[in-house]
Amino acid sequence: MINDTNQSQTAGDNAQQIQGQNITIINQNGITEQRAREICSEIFAVAKRDLAFEAEKTALERVEKLEDRLMPKMHRIEGALQNFADPSFQVFLAKANKAAACTDRESDYDLLSELLVHRIEKKNSRKDLVGLNRAVEIVDQISDEALNGLTVLYTVEKIEPVADALEIGLWALDILYQKLPLSSLPAGKEWLEELDILDSIRSSSLGVTKKLEDFWTDKYTGFVTTGIKTDGENWPIVIKMLIESGLSTNALIPNVLLDNYVLIPVMDEERIDALKQGVISNGDVAHVPISEEQKQVLHKIFSMYDRSPDLMEKIKKTFVEKLDSYDAIKKVRVWWNSIPYAVAVTAVGRVLAHANAKRCDPSLPNLN
Repeated sequence: MINDTNQSQTAGDNAQQIQGQNITIINQNGITEQRAREICSEIFAVAKRDLAFEAEKTALERVEKLEDRLMPKMHRIEGALQNFADPSFQVFLAKANKAAACTDRESDYDLLSELLVHRIEKKNSRKDLVGLNRAVEIVDQISDEALNGLTVLYTVEKIEPVADALEIGLWALDILYQKLPLSSLPAGKEWLEELDILDSIRSSSLGVTKKLEDFWTDKYTGFVTTGIKTDGENWPIVIKMLIESGLSTNALIPNVLLDNYVLIPVMDEERIDALKQGVISNGDVAHVPISEEQKQVLHKIFSMYDRSPDLMEKIKKTFVEKLDSYDAIKKVRVWWNSIPYAVAVTAVGRVLAHANAKRCDPSLPNLN
């Protein structure tokens, strides 16, 4: 006769427990880096069947370079290593390994590792996965110049500063652009044709790309505008509106593009609704949202800006001079204005450009 007994045992960190009677396997930490690397090796073992013996060593060295760039990023994302157990991620990883095996360009391994990070972050977005699946296939095919152009196109269009003054915003953009590959931007139209073939942009020779100064003028309507003239007929009215609503006259800032004019410190009118003001409470300063009444007052003031054609033309001229006072922004503006026809970045180009921008500046926010 065999009596049932309770059995127990302990195990150290990262250990598996196997217990008699019914077998129970417990992995305390799930996929470890060691296991993730083993999975990479298993995937490569399948892929190398398509390679001749002479190519295996080179391919393995390149795939290992990708692994070495990927693993530190995995540790910075909570639970990222667990994705190595996901079949769909393994399929994507196999594509990334294939691209890595086909390139000797060092920057490609960084780019592929960023795409793998995006794949983890966007695993529940089918829309983003479509772009990612195509992007990982073309990393080893796109030229440096075309990738540089795509990255700058995307960065200018999609990444904007969070600033309450024009000069602060331009300073932030100039710092960012300094990190981009501005020294080797493409010229002509061949790079556009290349990106079009690789599904990264859609271009049309029937249209033109809006000049950068015009693009930003339309985008940053709160800064590239006139404002309220401090010795004009509306000034006393504006002061009264501010005081009666409980806002300080310091709520308006000088317009650096036009002397004797002041502005609401927002990039566009829509952002008025997100403004906050400092309130002293128990000796501390707390920033709280402005009231609905105060929002309406500021919207009213915004509508009172003098937008006469002559003044706006003067503003635009001064704006270009201001842009060209920043070296990196000037390089981007001159290059952007030379693009021969209309261009739109696709979902494929978006993830590829963002991954490359993150490679250039890791502090950039993740893809939205």
